[in-house]
Amino acid sequence: LPANMVCYVRKSDRGNASSETMKVAILEVKLNKKSISGVSQQYGIHRNTLTRYCNKYEELVKSPYQSKSPY
Repeated sequence: LPANMVCYVRKSDRGNASSETMKVAILEVKLNKKSISGVSQQYGIHRNTLTRYCNKYEELVKSPYQSKSPY
């Protein structure tokens, strides 16, 4: 980097759930029919983040071979 450019360094690891933790939490919600808020507290993931990932998981399960493009 040039001398006058500032390099951003993240100061905390807050909000970085591991992919394994996220997978387990999604399966708890989808397969075991547990509440998103309860699972999010159990695994330390924000409920909005878990909701977003659960919705993405649902889209993948519904149409694994179809692209989102209508063409």
